[in-house]
Amino acid sequence: MQLIYVFLSFMFLLADFLPIGTYLMRLIPGFHSMPPGVYAVLTLLFRYAPAALITAWFFKTEKLQQRVPAPIPGVKFLFAGVMITLAVIAISMLASTIEGGGGSYVVSTFAFYILLPARLLMLVGAVKFLMGIPNGVAPDTRD
Repeated sequence: MQLIYVFLSFMFLLADFLPIGTYLMRLIPGFHSMPPGVYAVLTLLFRYAPAALITAWFFKTEKLQQRVPAPIPGVKFLFAGVMITLAVIAISMLASTIEGGGGSYVVSTFAFYILLPARLLMLVGAVKFLMGIPNGVAPDTRD
């Protein structure tokens, strides 16, 4: 279960640092004229799906699931960052259902100030996680 927090945090960080899906959304004509609920769901899909695919590929090629030590390093930081991010996503999805767009505007205005500490927590947790994984190289036995 804790590996899910690691996966989600890597996905959120990658989506922020490399927004491939955001650029893909701009290529679709009429995307911004969709109903607000559909627009919000498709925005989430386009934003996080490429990052999820890249993260899954990274986890599979590096065989992280088999290499993770028993107490996962940095999982408390990752958990806190993921929960804050999921709360902001849920609030923004609920705000997108309010007619007129005022709720979405308020949430998007203040989301940065909530997501910045969440991203910093995830970044610290990701560094601790990656530093705590054994690299598979045999230890040096020279005297």
